[in-house]
Amino acid sequence: MAHLQLTAYFLHAIIFFLIIGTWSAYRVELFWGEDSQRIVVDEIVGQMITFGLAAGRYPLSAFYVIAGCIFFRLFDIVKPFPLRRLERFKWGVGVMADDVGAGIYALLALTLTRHILGT
Repeated sequence: MAHLQLTAYFLHAIIFFLIIGTWSAYRVELFWGEDSQRIVVDEIVGQMITFGLAAGRYPLSAFYVIAGCIFFRLFDIVKPFPLRRLERFKWGVGVMADDVGAGIYALLALTLTRHILGT
C-alpha cells in the first residue's frame, strides 16, 4: 500500500479484513470446528495491526519487521490477559479477537522498542 501511496487507507483495510475475516472464520468453524488451523485471516489482521502505526509514517528496517513478527507470535502463543478470554466469543469473533489483541500488544511492544532504541 505504501508503494501505491494508499497508506491513508490502511485502517480501512484492517477493518475490511476484520469484518470479512470474522464472517469467514464463522463459516469455516461450521465445517472444521472452533479456531481451525485452516483459518489464517486472523493472523493477517494481527500482523496488519502490529505494523499499522508505521504505515506511511516511517520505514521499518529488517530488524523491526522481524521484531514485530516475533512480538506478535509471542503474544499470540502466550495469550496474556485478557486474550485467552477473548477466544470464548462465538460466531468467528473469538477467532479474530485474540489475534487483534495480540496485534495490539505487539504494536505496543514494537513502538516501545523503537522508542527505547531511539530509531
